Amino acid sequence: MNHRREFLVALGAGALAFGAPPRAFNQQQGKVWRIGFLAVRQEPDLQAAFARGMSDLGYVEDRNFLIESRSATDS
Repeated sequence: MNHRREFLVALGAGALAFGAPPRAFNQQQGKVWRIGFLAVRQEPDLQAAFARGMSDLGYVEDRNFLIESRSATDS
């Protein structure tokens, strides 16, 4: 009777361990940094050059960083 109880406990523990949701085993996403880009007027070329420079360093926009731009001409 004792072996039967141990078997049922082990069976239940195994079911719980392998029945965990798949997202529990996924790799955690890294932090996405927000970079503020402040300019007197909209400068899309300057912002694109900055994004290319970050890309050259190995960073990927929308995965590693986001650029939020603001200018004096924004309302």
